[in-house]
Parts: sequence; C-alpha cells; structure tokens
Amino acid sequence: MFIKRGYDRILAPVLAVGFLMFVSFNTTIQVRKDMPREFVAASSSWPAQKQAAENKIAAAYWDCVVKNIQWKYGYGYTLPQNPPDDFTVSVPGGTDPEVRARYWQKLRSVWYLSSTWEKTHDISFEWMSNPVESANHWLKTHVWKSVALP
Repeated sequence: MFIKRGYDRILAPVLAVGFLMFVSFNTTIQVRKDMPREFVAASSSWPAQKQAAENKIAAAYWDCVVKNIQWKYGYGYTLPQNPPDDFTVSVPGGTDPEVRARYWQKLRSVWYLSSTWEKTHDISFEWMSNPVESANHWLKTHVWKSVALP
C-alpha cells in the first residue's frame, strides 16, 4: 500500500515542521505606539505653553488608546459616537468633558488611517498549551466567519 522511497524519511519530517510553522504563524494588527500628527488638536498659532499643554493631553489620550481602547475596539471595528467610560486621562486639563469629546472625535478621524496601525508577524507556540481550544478559536475566526456561521 505504501511506497517506500529513500527521500520519504526526509520528506515526512520536513512536511511536519512546515505544518507546525504554518499553524504557529501569527499576524497581529495593533495601534502604533507613536501618536499620529493628525491626533493633536494644538494650533501653531497658540502660544508655546498652550501647545505644550495640549501635546501633553494628546499624548495621554493616545496612551489610553494604546493601553485600553484598541483592545476593546480592534482593527476594523467602528468606534461609537460617544467616548466609552475607559477613555479618560488624569492630566491637568484633560479631564474636561469637552476636551475628552474632542479627542474622541480626533480618534474617530484617525482610526481608519493605515498610518495609525502597525502589522507584525511572529511565530508563537502558545497554542500547544491548549491545542483543542486554540483549534476552536482558529475555526471561529477563519472558517466560520467566512461561511457566516454564528
């Protein structure tokens, strides 16, 4: 039934390692850690002190985006009209509801820009710790989504 060839001893392990690498390859899309220029609401006509304060507020809100918002609303998701409760900062001047709403609208305007996102590729063998759950997750994200199953 099986044909025994000399190179079968090499081919089987090479195919097994190739399959292992294929299932361990991950692509991750995350918000860039560096804030886009379009996100800052400072005007060049403002005094230097006001620009510095506004840059500090913008940096704090961008840090909030990197640490909280991107995990709640991932790449490709639509952001709600109003900011969520966890879109807050503790920087002086940044707690004002108008400032918070302004930076939320700024985030909504840069959310879909390709310069806002960063795609990384890596190899991870974490799936081996629980292969059944990992296979189920992979099926849900790749197969079931493409055939529109719940």
